[in-house]
Amino acid sequence: MSFWSRALLALALLVSTPFIAAKAQSADPAVATVQTFYDALLDSMKGGKTLGPDGRYAKMKPAVEQAFEIGTMVKYAVGPAWDTMSAADQDALTKAFTRMTAAQYAGNFDNFNGEKFVVDPAAAVRGTDRYVSSKLVTKDQSVGFIYRVRQFGANWRTR
Repeated sequence: MSFWSRALLALALLVSTPFIAAKAQSADPAVATVQTFYDALLDSMKGGKTLGPDGRYAKMKPAVEQAFEIGTMVKYAVGPAWDTMSAADQDALTKAFTRMTAAQYAGNFDNFNGEKFVVDPAAAVRGTDRYVSSKLVTKDQSVGFIYRVRQFGANWRTR
């Protein structure tokens, strides 16, 4: 490679680096929330029988707590009675719902057979919500999911 070719290549890399970094930093946090959850789910699936139910649950519980706004989900599931419940009852129900959700993922995704999760990098924005499309791809089928994600404080979570 000639001196000028190397110089032009170096200049092109130097000029393009800030644009590449800016694009990486602008990745949608709602998409990142879903992708991070799927990464934990795949890790749990790959551990499968070796981890056992308790090991998969131990991996999924923090992933569920990070990805899902469980308090809001429980409030909507309970309905108007939520407002009349004591704070202790609300807390107990939220913790139970978290355990149930993590246990469901640990139980329903208990092994790995080459599945993959594909997340659309472009979330649809509607008001304060972002809708993240994804799909589970297996050997036989593809199943679509759409996550409604919103910012809660500093975190983006599904609800």
